[in-house]
Amino acid sequence: MSDPLLLAAEQLVLTDALLLDEWRLDEWLELFHTGSRYEVPSTTSPTGAADQSQYLISDDFARLSSRVRRLQSSNAHAEQPRSRLSHQVTNIMAHRAEGGVAVTASGSTWRFRLGQTDCFVVRYRHWLSEHNGSLRFDLRRVELVNERLAPGGRLSFIL
Repeated sequence: MSDPLLLAAEQLVLTDALLLDEWRLDEWLELFHTGSRYEVPSTTSPTGAADQSQYLISDDFARLSSRVRRLQSSNAHAEQPRSRLSHQVTNIMAHRAEGGVAVTASGSTWRFRLGQTDCFVVRYRHWLSEHNGSLRFDLRRVELVNERLAPGGRLSFIL
């Protein structure tokens, strides 16, 4: 992958994981532009369209910004104390597409909190484009491979 744009796409996906692991959510939010979306479809319809399927998360940029502010506040009771996370990303494939870069990858997010360990296996399907000279997410889509969330499971953190 010697194409500088594709290398930048790979770097963005890896930076995304690092910033989430380190709970640097303000910096993570800068990886998006104001027209971006963050989506996590349900486990029963992982490839369904947002207007035709139930989603666990379907945020536009304003809602994503609110999610970040809430996670950073003491009002995020499900994250007090906050989870320790380890995002692992592999099999990154990026290719140029009209108007941007399409990225797919495999991954897992390990969550450690209150003596419990949870693993969320995911497929990433992202769409990136250039904004002010650097790549940003247009769409950050995380499809859960897990058949279901653990009993009482919730996504109080960012996959």
